[in-house]
Amino acid sequence: CRQGPVAWSPDGRLIAYIDRYDQPVLHLVEPNDGADTHIPIPSSIGYSSNLLWSPDGTRLAFLAEGRRSDLFTVDSSTYELHLAASELTSEGDLAWLPEGAIEVTETDTLTVSPRVTATILVGSFPRDIAVGAGRSGSA
Repeated sequence: CRQGPVAWSPDGRLIAYIDRYDQPVLHLVEPNDGADTHIPIPSSIGYSSNLLWSPDGTRLAFLAEGRRSDLFTVDSSTYELHLAASELTSEGDLAWLPEGAIEVTETDTLTVSPRVTATILVGSFPRDIAVGAGRSGSA
């Protein structure tokens, strides 16, 4: 019961989970030998949920649900924690979008120029949408 969400890496090499009690820690476990890398998460982040690997296995994303919901990413090779978005709804699931699915252009005022790259059937009652920058270094 001490663990939060659990997620297999896309290549099946690692299992990630968040220990949510005492000092929160993201664990990356190698199932073949039990090697366990601990990535401390600041306790100020709060309760963590919705752990999800990027399709290429280079990053993990999770929501932190304290007094507000913030989206964090963790680089799976450097273990750097990055705040990706703040003040999000705490309901729903996370999803990674394909690179180039959304184009963002910065001017004096932020202008977003989305283009549809795929239509995905979501069922009768969709309730969430995910937006991302696409690749490292973009706006």
